[in-house]
Amino acid sequence: YGREVPLEPEQMREITDSSKEEWQEESEMYQAVMGLPEEMKTVVVLRFYEDMTLAEIAEVTGISLSQVKYRLYTGLEKLRQQCYGEVAT
Repeated sequence: YGREVPLEPEQMREITDSSKEEWQEESEMYQAVMGLPEEMKTVVVLRFYEDMTLAEIAEVTGISLSQVKYRLYTGLEKLRQQCYGEVAT
């Protein structure tokens, strides 16, 4: 994507808001994603709904690649627990 500066919070909201139209608001997964803490939700939305790579997410958010991975992993674990009742082993 070639961005040199992280996205501002307002820009992140615009991406999230535009993606909402494509999702089914009544779905359990949508509700679960929207219920994630903001930093996890941002990474999940960028990865799976905007189809960005982890490196691209790190670049546009201004956080390290390891932080992106951690937030994605933690967010996905929360989603698994909420939607499927699974606990990481």
